[in-house]
Amino acid sequence: MSKKREGESFIDRAWQQFKKNKGGIIGLILTIVFVFIAIFGPYISPYDPLQVDYGEKLKAPSFKFILGTDYMGRDMLSRLLTGARLSLSVGFIAIGIGLFFGGLLGILAGFFEKLDNIIMRFVDIFLAFPGLLLSITIVAVLGPGLQNVMIALGISSIPSYARLVRGEVLKVKENEYIEAAEALGISNPIIIYRHLIPNILSSIIVVTTFRLARTILSASALSFLGLGAQPPNPEWGMIINEGRNYMLSAPWLILAPGGFITLAILGFNLLGDGLRDALDPRFNS
Repeated sequence: MSKKREGESFIDRAWQQFKKNKGGIIGLILTIVFVFIAIFGPYISPYDPLQVDYGEKLKAPSFKFILGTDYMGRDMLSRLLTGARLSLSVGFIAIGIGLFFGGLLGILAGFFEKLDNIIMRFVDIFLAFPGLLLSITIVAVLGPGLQNVMIALGISSIPSYARLVRGEVLKVKENEYIEAAEALGISNPIIIYRHLIPNILSSIIVVTTFRLARTILSASALSFLGLGAQPPNPEWGMIINEGRNYMLSAPWLILAPGGFITLAILGFNLLGDGLRDALDPRFNS
């Protein structure tokens, strides 16, 4: 191994490995593009996404309306650009909820043997229900709305994160430096914060990118069913729901939002593949 290689940090080596993955680079570019759209979409939209103009309804894609207009004459491109913030926000917030509570449960279960059986049996009960079905049930109880969809998707992702983090904690816990820290009398919170969390972070990051894609798709599905965003909010799934009655006469009402969803999900999945390879210890040893 060269001196340059020896002087490289883990992040440097991971980045060098990541750059070799063309799919990962494409995923990173797509992710950056959609995050940019989510942040600046309302400012770069050519028209007001809520402005109704029946004189322009169901116009096919053209130079004036790049992605056409819907049944109320609203510009599709403007609605999709603005809706990116809603669709991606649901994914990030829901994942944040699942990661925080699921990660906490996983750490407690993996680090404290007395809590392991109790927590994991609780987790197993939730894992018995399909994620989307559990989300629909929670939204049915809380009522339709984007905020409730975030809560529902967040709760449904808690069991998966809890099991993932528990498994990673059990592996890291067997390392000698953990035993040494315990022998020195270092408190459990400090051991968890300084030694456990940094060593399981790479696995969590990789899984999170994949779960973001799944969560965005689930949020769109719930909005399509009328359980998520409510009119006139331009959320991608709801836009597809509004355009389904015109899918033969105006297919762009389905294809345009479907394309945005597909590209966003593809971006996160490719990014996850790249991160998985880059952060794999086999490539950084």
